[in-house]
Amino acid sequence: MSQLIVMALGSFSGNGKGMVVSGGKEVVMKVSRRAFLLIAAYAASLIGAPRTVLAAGKKESNKVQFTEEMALEFAKTFVQGMGETSGLVPTGTTKIYDPDLGAIGYIVDIADTFGSPHGYIIYDVTDDSLISEYSFEPDVISPYASVSQDVPMLYRDDDSSVIALKTGPFSYVAAERDSGIVLSAPEPYGYDSDAVIPLSSTPDSGSWNDIFFADNLSVNPRFKIIEKAYSSGEFIAYREDIIKQKTKSYACGVSALLCCAEFYIPAESFFKYGTKYHYDTLWSLSNTKEIYSSGGVKFGSTNFSDLGPALVSYCSQYWQTIQFESSITPVFLKFKNTVISKNFGIFGCGINQNGQRKGHIMPVEGYMRFQIAESMGSFMAALCVSDGWYGTVRYLNPNYARYTDTFGVFFSR
Repeated sequence: MSQLIVMALGSFSGNGKGMVVSGGKEVVMKVSRRAFLLIAAYAASLIGAPRTVLAAGKKESNKVQFTEEMALEFAKTFVQGMGETSGLVPTGTTKIYDPDLGAIGYIVDIADTFGSPHGYIIYDVTDDSLISEYSFEPDVISPYASVSQDVPMLYRDDDSSVIALKTGPFSYVAAERDSGIVLSAPEPYGYDSDAVIPLSSTPDSGSWNDIFFADNLSVNPRFKIIEKAYSSGEFIAYREDIIKQKTKSYACGVSALLCCAEFYIPAESFFKYGTKYHYDTLWSLSNTKEIYSSGGVKFGSTNFSDLGPALVSYCSQYWQTIQFESSITPVFLKFKNTVISKNFGIFGCGINQNGQRKGHIMPVEGYMRFQIAESMGSFMAALCVSDGWYGTVRYLNPNYARYTDTFGVFFSR
């Protein structure tokens, strides 16, 4: 049964043994993976019937191509199942590519009835849940749309010369179509102006540009929210640009801890001190180490094992007693129980890109659970989390097939 989880972004990389590099620094990681990634049929993930699988990017006569029109139709049905967001409409798509695999899915932009941005859905066929992440918030644009705003003017008049590359679990860069030269990227990844991401092929090479399912997609599933809960009545988030401006530092592990600290420490005590004080103190308590600097800002890495003790220690300074548990194989039920008990959690994960690990770390602030109408007994679960880059809610898949590793921290009081 597929489970989709919602979370917010920080940014991390690590070594798969508890090391979390908060700030997006690339770290070489040797992790045994399957010989090739599987593309499972969407119907298979919902109905549970056996289906054949296909290596990404390959064409076969009995496979069905995943088209832009199909992505828009799926998005329309998913939005309708959200209930309170039923007035939203899909407006366009952006094809996304993996540097090693080629085209893997679509970003579908969502707008409200006035045509204003109101979120997105990302479909990724390298995972059998298909929905990689989504967000339905006013004025929210996709992570790639945020990045592509900084593409040089030279390329603005020719969109076909720029492609969206997935370079982390939840991060995307704009790259030159033919060369892989990075044109715009999230700043924590520190790409130089002439950085090149090696591509296994080019988007003009036939199958590298096409997306195929492993079987005929006869079902456009209807989703119905059956339960949802949040740790707090207020969504807590810190934007990366504000953090860097005020602290001259950034580490997504520390940003996640900062969200948790605001939740657990009484407001009159927390807001007595500025963001820099809290950030610097949590940086120190979590033994976060500077890994590189850029533009006068230091970026840091944090050991997974230090996240829980850091928050416990910090909260104790404000006479708040909390406990924590950690897991390198976190499950949805544990996050759900943490949220129901009115507590926060932390989720982290990584993927392998060109032999290097990239990842992310973020605070968990809620969850949703959907029933899939066409398949009795099938559900989709989601964790709601805050975005350490843009300060918005992102709903992400924690069971993504390509994760090299995952970890979770669960707080209680």
